[in-house]
Amino acid sequence: MSTKKIRVLLVVHGFPPDLRGGTEATVEALAHGLVREGTEVTVFSGTDAEKTVGLERETIEATNDDPGFRIYRHRRSDLYFSHWHKANSPITGRLFEEVVRRERPDVVHIHHWLRLSRDLVRRAARLGVPSVVTLHDMAMSCLVYFRVRPDDLSFCEKPMGPD
Repeated sequence: MSTKKIRVLLVVHGFPPDLRGGTEATVEALAHGLVREGTEVTVFSGTDAEKTVGLERETIEATNDDPGFRIYRHRRSDLYFSHWHKANSPITGRLFEEVVRRERPDVVHIHHWLRLSRDLVRRAARLGVPSVVTLHDMAMSCLVYFRVRPDDLSFCEKPMGPD
């Protein structure tokens, strides 16, 4: 009896070494943990790296205890692409669909869509791939980002809306 490897596409706004923060570190640890357990992992990541415009594919090399995985880094070419009002990017969405078609994941696990596009769950569903979203911060629900005001560090009291 053969067992099929589960294929997971992890989606995050940035990935080491380009960007390092809590969400990036969590996704990096998750990717390495999943491949050590036998899951086939691919990462679709946004980036701020100047070297990357468009979509760049690389491989995180295998080690003795980690078989490695593929990562696609996408740098949007439009200005201020991390700003909240540019949360939808048709170009990024099309590139994401290309990766989903090429990699054929069983599930897409979205951790953050900043620098990418907010319609990735819908695009994956259209391709017949279920998605899971893990909310790491409140960036998409409050214009002051982490729901903490930068001027006085008080909690954001703006009401959340459907947008």
